[in-house]
Amino acid sequence: MGQLQITKAYYGAQTIQSVNLTAWVQNQAASHSNSFSIYVDPSTFGINDPASGQRKSLVIHYNYGGNGPTLIKSAVDGENITLDTTINDISIVSACYGSNNVFVEITTRMQEFVTFNNGNQNINIGSNLFKQWFTSNGDIDPGIAKSLEITFIRNGQQYTVCANDGYTLSLMWHF
Repeated sequence: MGQLQITKAYYGAQTIQSVNLTAWVQNQAASHSNSFSIYVDPSTFGINDPASGQRKSLVIHYNYGGNGPTLIKSAVDGENITLDTTINDISIVSACYGSNNVFVEITTRMQEFVTFNNGNQNINIGSNLFKQWFTSNGDIDPGIAKSLEITFIRNGQQYTVCANDGYTLSLMWHF
């Protein structure tokens, strides 16, 4: 399996130039053997707040082994970003759920779900459990059929899976 490679990391608000934290995040990755979390806050990085009073985020571009697709994780001030130093499970590239009228981007929540369940969980698309995990218990487009599309990487290969409401997506089978 490939080692984590940080290709770019920056912190800031959309309205100003961001602070380049690539070397800082690379040092964090080099000092951990499994996974590590970064609490997003200027004091964590040892810098002055680049945009006081504005919402800021840390965005990390990375891959595994230097030859895989670029993955991106981000979090705003007060949140954590967790990265694995080696690829040993599923990495969700993107995940969207919705209809032709409305959809929600659920990439981060899908990665959390897969990690939490060690890839051994079935996902019943549109079920109450699904809504609890991915849509804050709500129906994003009442009365309209919706679908889930997930793009993920496992063992260096990228796959895309689509499933409609009512379908049970078996992570063991698809992943």
